[in-house]
Amino acid sequence: MTPFVDVFDAIDPSRVFFEDSLRNGVTTVHIIPGDNLVVGGLSRVVRPIGITPYEMSVGDSIAIKISTTPKSGYGRMQQLSELREVFADLDKALPMITSERLPRLATKR
Repeated sequence: MTPFVDVFDAIDPSRVFFEDSLRNGVTTVHIIPGDNLVVGGLSRVVRPIGITPYEMSVGDSIAIKISTTPKSGYGRMQQLSELREVFADLDKALPMITSERLPRLATKR
């Protein structure tokens, strides 16, 4: 499980995909991690134009990828068990996360 990984490092602005997307009228692309892990990481929204991923980025950490597709060597029950563990860990960490983040959000306004 890698919930902290961002797809930012996988974006290659020189890929032909972005040029083709722009030609076809696509103005934004939502890039999400694959199904390899139960919690795959953070997604990002980009424009298909720009020289660097920083220039292309519209929004970061838009969503987190959670997969329920069973992996090779995993049964469906083991996959769901890992997902329950992730949510249990989140329940434990949530009070700490909100106590740190809420004061910062209040000062931004």
